[in-house]
Amino acid sequence: MAYDFGPAKVTPTSISSLSTHTNGNGAGALSGSVQDERQRVFLQLKPTCVALLSPSLETISDAPNGRTILSALAHYVSFPILSLLKSPIASSVAVEKALCILCLLLQKCDTFPVSVFREFLVGLPLAISNGYFGKPTNKRVPEECKLVGVECVLALVGLSRRLAENGHENEIDLALPAYQPVIAHTIAVLLETLEKERGLELRIVSLTAVNTTIDVIRDADVLARFLPGISSNAIKVLTQDDKENHKLLVAGIEMMQNLLGRVFDDADADRILGKRETGWGSLMGKGQGADSAKTVEGAAYRTVNTSSDARRPGPPAPLKRDKSWHTATLPRVGQTLRILLQLRHHTHWKVRLALVEFSSSLIIRCCRMLNPSMPTLVDTLVLYVDDEYPAVASACAQKTVIISSAVGPDFELTATLKENFHSLLLSLPRILTKSNDSQQLETFSRVNGYLILLKEQMVVTLNTCFDKLFGGLLGVLTFDTSDVKVVEDRMIGGRLDDLRQDGRRVGGEGRDRDRSTGGYHSVRFPRRRFLHVHEDRVIKALCQMWRLVGRYGDKMHIVDRLMSYVRENQPGDFEAPALFVLNEVLLGAGADSEGGLGNEGRMTFSVPLVNSLVREFSRSAILQAPTNSEDFAQSEEMQKSSGLQRAVVRSGDDGTPSISFFNLTIVKASLLLETLASAAQILGRSFAPLLVDALYPMLEKLGSANRMVSDSAMAALKVAAYSCGYIDETDPVKEVGRMVLDNVDYVVNVISRRMRSIEMNPKVPVVLIAATRVAGRDIVQYMDDTVEEILDAVDEWHTRSEQLVSELLRALSALVEVMPSIDTDAPRLRAPSPDDIGPNHPASSDDVPPMFLHCSPEIQKFYLLNRRKGEAETSGTDAEFTGTSIDEIKDFFQAEHSKKKEDLEGPDSDHPMASESEEKEISLTQSQTLALKILTKATHFTSGPSPHLRAHTVRLLRMALSVLVGTKELMPQIHVMWPLITVRLGDSEAWVVEEAMEAVRVCCVLGTDFTRQRVAKDVVPRVVSFVRKLDVGGVKERRQYRSLVKMLKAFGDIVSSVPISGRDARAVADVVLELVDEDVVGKELAGCAERVLDAVIYTGGGDAVWLAAWVASGAVTPARDGLPRLRVPKWLHAKGRKEGQRRQEALGRLLERSATSSAVIHKP
Repeated sequence: MAYDFGPAKVTPTSISSLSTHTNGNGAGALSGSVQDERQRVFLQLKPTCVALLSPSLETISDAPNGRTILSALAHYVSFPILSLLKSPIASSVAVEKALCILCLLLQKCDTFPVSVFREFLVGLPLAISNGYFGKPTNKRVPEECKLVGVECVLALVGLSRRLAENGHENEIDLALPAYQPVIAHTIAVLLETLEKERGLELRIVSLTAVNTTIDVIRDADVLARFLPGISSNAIKVLTQDDKENHKLLVAGIEMMQNLLGRVFDDADADRILGKRETGWGSLMGKGQGADSAKTVEGAAYRTVNTSSDARRPGPPAPLKRDKSWHTATLPRVGQTLRILLQLRHHTHWKVRLALVEFSSSLIIRCCRMLNPSMPTLVDTLVLYVDDEYPAVASACAQKTVIISSAVGPDFELTATLKENFHSLLLSLPRILTKSNDSQQLETFSRVNGYLILLKEQMVVTLNTCFDKLFGGLLGVLTFDTSDVKVVEDRMIGGRLDDLRQDGRRVGGEGRDRDRSTGGYHSVRFPRRRFLHVHEDRVIKALCQMWRLVGRYGDKMHIVDRLMSYVRENQPGDFEAPALFVLNEVLLGAGADSEGGLGNEGRMTFSVPLVNSLVREFSRSAILQAPTNSEDFAQSEEMQKSSGLQRAVVRSGDDGTPSISFFNLTIVKASLLLETLASAAQILGRSFAPLLVDALYPMLEKLGSANRMVSDSAMAALKVAAYSCGYIDETDPVKEVGRMVLDNVDYVVNVISRRMRSIEMNPKVPVVLIAATRVAGRDIVQYMDDTVEEILDAVDEWHTRSEQLVSELLRALSALVEVMPSIDTDAPRLRAPSPDDIGPNHPASSDDVPPMFLHCSPEIQKFYLLNRRKGEAETSGTDAEFTGTSIDEIKDFFQAEHSKKKEDLEGPDSDHPMASESEEKEISLTQSQTLALKILTKATHFTSGPSPHLRAHTVRLLRMALSVLVGTKELMPQIHVMWPLITVRLGDSEAWVVEEAMEAVRVCCVLGTDFTRQRVAKDVVPRVVSFVRKLDVGGVKERRQYRSLVKMLKAFGDIVSSVPISGRDARAVADVVLELVDEDVVGKELAGCAERVLDAVIYTGGGDAVWLAAWVASGAVTPARDGLPRLRVPKWLHAKGRKEGQRRQEALGRLLERSATSSAVIHKP
């Protein structure tokens, strides 16, 4: 094939080896054999010569006038390189080195022989494909050699631009018809390399070479001939693999941007499509031009026919871009763009940035020539307005501003945006329900981009579409409430962490804001799951879309439509989706402006709207709906008692609502609380007056039994407290407590009003519990009347509603729990420390051995001081007590009794004002007054009909009794409570006995002298009877087993405080010894039983325990030397003895401890 370069013709065969020199006779100077040998040696020396030549050229090029020197040597150096590259037997190493030298030469030279340029332009594509300037062979071309060859092509194309600038424009213009076949072959080789090779660098350089060739060809009509081949091959390579390297994709996108921009440049639109002319004069001129065009067209036709008849050979007719070409090419280009823009979902930000440049460049340069593809390009650009990578989003915003000011009247950006946005909104529900996560994310990103670009100009479009699509959009946001685990899901950061903490409002433009929650102490709202939207990124984009709608849309219209669904005025249960959307719209409505819009007008408009919503939500029926079957049963019971009925969805077999109904109610309540939190953040300190309405329902939900609702309420309270100025960086709960205390009068007022109709407000006790737990003991001073009302309500309802009475008693317990009281836990038994006792330090159960716990304080102190004396003498220190004679002992005890008498009588016992001062000292505090009132009015509930009522009452009395420590009312109340509590030790329900035993323990700790004689009479027989009634060998997880464990722990503490001995100790030992076998009763219960027996041993009942353990073990030998041999009757022996290794080990331990204790106590 011949390539016509002008006057001369250059063929591949003409690019042959240089002819051998001839002598004067024309015969060869050398014989064939000698010439072959010389050629062989020359080929062996070629790699070495080439390797030596490359450093020389680099050295020359680095010289000050190196480019001039290389340009002068270009023809001389090119000669051996051409000779080497034409040889089919040259090694690949030699070819690679030669191409390296050629690449350096082409890059450094400013002038170059045109003939040699043409030789290399024809040969380099052959070298890339075949390894030399010739026909294909079976020899494989190495990838390194191809890489250098492509670099040579790139340098050669760059050289053509420099040669054209130096006066060779007419000879080196690659757009000339003679060069077109060569350029087409070169581009084909480069695209083939791009498609078949796997080396990343080689493929990128190939794309760069194609892109540079496109730049060099100045005639766009010539590029139009190459458009189909380049675009089809490039698109195939770029989109065939999703995991393609981002550098290759960026290079390919830049090449396509350059090609399409050159071919479809609007600068040629008037010539191709014709001018848009308006007016009568223009139309007249156009008609006259049409007549003349016919004459010219006929002459052209005749000219073409004449030349055709002559049949003169010449270059192929060039392609002319005209209207017919444009009409035929445009659909294919549109398809190519749609395929290429599939890369817009790529994860690497540089690919997305390249697509931003691609789309914006074509919109600016080709808005008229590629007008049908403008919506697709605009859609791509809009997709990145809210990109997660800041560089992409920033570049997109800049390009959008440039487009708005650069495009002419042929392309109206705003109109295109509105049209695309309208069509996207209409298809939004279908896309969201039938697409995967990536498509959903793309859809929301596109919508967000349109909203950010259009801003207030999209109000009409939104109102028109939303009126038709509100139901569909809310249906897409349906929550998944089919299972309990869906609701009780893990926690994630609530969307309130997007709010600003520096006094500014919510951001609405989709940027990655500071995720720190600042003063909110990591406020978290529960996670919710949607049926059709699953991924977190999609949910984030969805929330951003509704925030932008709230920021730029018609807020009043949108909120009114949403509230119509919340008020159940529309068909279908869309309350939960409407609340979700409403919360996001409010966050957008209160957003701070960072784009130049005035924020004052927006906030002025939003504040009245938010105020009305807060008041309406505070009275919403959603907060009154039951969230579990217990609440539903209580509501039904209270309604029947009051004669009122409320419509509730029922789907269970027993008439109760389904789990899905309860789960949906939970989601609604959580969303409503989050909306209140958003309103608090928007309003800031202006939310404080709204606490009159909003605080009570938030406290009610804080006490909910459902974790999701309770957590949402606490999060909302934290946000409200921080927004209203209650700031505590160390403890966020203190913020809420201060807010509740500052508004406690409103809360107490609502509680009092609703207590009067408690059958309609059964959750009033829950509010009181929540307020008490949050505010602490400071709230007690406001609860005098409330306690009276609760006690009256208990008296009225204790026979009608067991659950309500339990809640009321729990409220009183919570109130008593925060009152100041002493710790009534029994001290642990431990070995005494001599340093714990000083000369004036009273002895305690922690300081003395267990065997002295039943002795008087004087005996205990005498023992400890004498022990310290011995230790002091041993250590060589002075002793505090040195007397050992009977007189000194007598003086010690007389001094102790005199001191005790003085303490009892007091220094001013005979003074007439002594009684008044004593009365003044023991005056009751407000907490003690309330505790005394509870003890006085609640004692008769210990014999109530319900076991839960009895258990709650006993617990309440026990807690109130601890508040009265240090007052003269303590002992009278213990006298009153004792018979009522001890009777409950024989209750039929184990948990009641458990509470009664704990109350007895507290009485024994607080009133030891009073209970010392009564424990053996009232407590021990009932404990023995209770233990004997239980089947402790059964299932260990049941409630009775747990109650027995707790009861034994409390009884052990009682025995440690009030010693028992004699028959009572023996009765306890006999029954408790049956529980020391771990194999039968379990390790926990056996340990509790053994601790009870240890307490009996250490308080003087060691002999009883020893005898019972000795009989139970079956032993007949004396426990100590010197005692006579005893015989146990067979009936007694068989009654107590049971087999079991663990039991025998426990009995052995008890025998050893009881024997040691008895020996110490009875030692003469």
